Amino acid sequence: MGVAKREPMKPIAFAVPAALLAACAVAGVACPDRAFGATAPDTIGIESGHCYRLIVASHDVSISCTPSVVNETSKNGRTGFTFRASALATVSFSGPSSAEVKTADGKISQPIDNITFRIVGVGALQSTTSSVGTCVYSDPNIGPAAVECAATASAGLFDARFVSDGREPVSRDVRTDGIARR
Repeated sequence: MGVAKREPMKPIAFAVPAALLAACAVAGVACPDRAFGATAPDTIGIESGHCYRLIVASHDVSISCTPSVVNETSKNGRTGFTFRASALATVSFSGPSSAEVKTADGKISQPIDNITFRIVGVGALQSTTSSVGTCVYSDPNIGPAAVECAATASAGLFDARFVSDGREPVSRDVRTDGIARR
């Protein structure tokens, strides 16, 4: 038996107006709520920094990854992270908040069981699917913080790598629509 050959990542090369991307954006656009069941997120935290890897359904869109990540929490017990590739794609990794575990090095490991993603340019495909994966992150309130998410689903590989610039995240209570610094 030989070793299975890995298929190379598929780059996405198309341009579509940003108006078609109706997904989570750092400028306060509503976050995708399908990852959270019937309830939209209650709070979001927006971290600025550098996204250095973004794979959406096995498509490498890293070159277009925006310099921010959105952390969503919901009263239905789910938490997630949303990454965006300009007008190309959006992916949200989510899982049950109760399953978070603190690692030996002080980071949080969040199991991921759900992916919501949208790829614009291929019929503005949006899909929510079961997945298996993990997001590992550190506290953004005490300096530069990493957020690393990886999951597999029927649609392929999803992978995002981000490091914050050390500034405090902007928090938003979606229920009251107010923005406050944490």
